[in-house]
Amino acid sequence: MHRALQALHDARGLLLGAGLVTVAVTVPLLGALHAAERAARPDELSSLPAAAAFTWRFVTSLGGDARPSTTLGTLALGALVLSWAAFGAVVLGALRAALAPSPPRCRRCGAAAPPPPSTQEQP
Repeated sequence: MHRALQALHDARGLLLGAGLVTVAVTVPLLGALHAAERAARPDELSSLPAAAAFTWRFVTSLGGDARPSTTLGTLALGALVLSWAAFGAVVLGALRAALAPSPPRCRRCGAAAPPPPSTQEQP
């Protein structure tokens, strides 16, 4: 667990940038979802936080009937889900890159060391 937390700490710049991009994409898409769906669902989509909760219910399938009723709402919800999935992929990719064993490097020049010679005899 300590290695994973250290990996996230080391990738904080990448994660901060990805988070800012995700927020910059999420807010206009939530606005589009709110504008498209508020006439059909005035109680559920009364504000941007309500649109975010609606999206979260859709993603986690906790809402049951949390489906948009307009084409623009469907497109906005799809783009929201993709942007959130992309942020999750960035987080997991940063963890994977930080936790993966790095190939051995030359001590003098830093270049990747060649693979060790095969110990099997060739026929």
